Amino acid sequence: MNTRNLLVSIILIAFQCRNNALLLGVQQKAVFNKNLTSRSFAVGDTLISRTRPTLPPGRCHVSLTVNPSPAILGSLVTFYSMLNCSVIPPIEYQCCYYFWQDNFSENTSMTVGLMTSFLSKIYEPRSIMRNKYIMEVMVCWKKILVKSQRKDLKNSVCNYSVALNTTVFELTVTLNGFLKFKQDRDYRGSPSVLMVGKESVAMFVPTDQRLEMLTYKWRVNASIYMESRNSSIHFIPANVGMISVEVHVFDNVSHNIGHFKHSIQCKDPILDAFIKGDKQLLVESNGTFIVTYVGSAPFSFCWRVEPSDYSEDWTCMYNLSNTVGNVMGSAVFSVQANRQSGQQKIIANLTNDVSKKVLTFQFRVFPTGEFFI
Repeated sequence: MNTRNLLVSIILIAFQCRNNALLLGVQQKAVFNKNLTSRSFAVGDTLISRTRPTLPPGRCHVSLTVNPSPAILGSLVTFYSMLNCSVIPPIEYQCCYYFWQDNFSENTSMTVGLMTSFLSKIYEPRSIMRNKYIMEVMVCWKKILVKSQRKDLKNSVCNYSVALNTTVFELTVTLNGFLKFKQDRDYRGSPSVLMVGKESVAMFVPTDQRLEMLTYKWRVNASIYMESRNSSIHFIPANVGMISVEVHVFDNVSHNIGHFKHSIQCKDPILDAFIKGDKQLLVESNGTFIVTYVGSAPFSFCWRVEPSDYSEDWTCMYNLSNTVGNVMGSAVFSVQANRQSGQQKIIANLTNDVSKKVLTFQFRVFPTGEFFI
């Protein structure tokens, strides 16, 4: 009898636990459904901060960043958000709707995405300047609409808010960018040096994407001045030395939004160069030669002999006459004649930062023991 009573008691306890679990599930579902319909947030509403997320804290988090930072008045500013959730929406809801609002606008913007979304907008220079610039984003699950409802954006309401974030960002009128120089020449050499007497281009390269028309006021070495809508200026360096190029950039309401200045070195090309030395050598004997050059230093000099006994036999000297300005200099080098007798030739490359010259010098090689004058 005791065993029977014990078995009946166990069955009754199990049945009661099952009923309690079912009741708890119904209560939880009721609370969940109540939350889903407890607040409605539509495009055009304001004060996102008053609509707090419905999910318990920690279930979902949305990040919010801005690029560029600081943001530029008159340029394209993009806000990025990324959602991270430990729960998924019920089958009758879809993810996700992103509602955006800043403290400039009266209305709210909406974008649609899964776990990421972004909003791009332009803050005009005429915008009211504030002490603090704020952007808020709220992520929502939304009830799946029937076909007739999808045509009306006003039906794009936030039925169930899951995450909210706010960022404070900076707006400035300062334009970011840099000056870049270009010069078409046969020998590239150093890109940070310009050749005297050759047409050059100075270009302003913005690192901010501005869609408005800008005005540029250029000045080259305090002697050339130009105002235009062009973000570049053409000029010809006249003298050896440093040249200064600067530009002031103005927006469409005549605000000076940037001042950029850069100094760049200008050099002469190789004005003259030649080789002198022994014109007659014995086989495998050494000859002495001199290369003479005129132009802007420093110079590099590489040479070889043809026909050659070796596949890779270039010999080089660097930083010849390493000084500022133009020079007339020379360098001594030695060449060993090849095993073959007959006509041989020195081929040399002389370079500076802006130019290159190919030099040649011929000499005759005689067999060992042969008399020559």
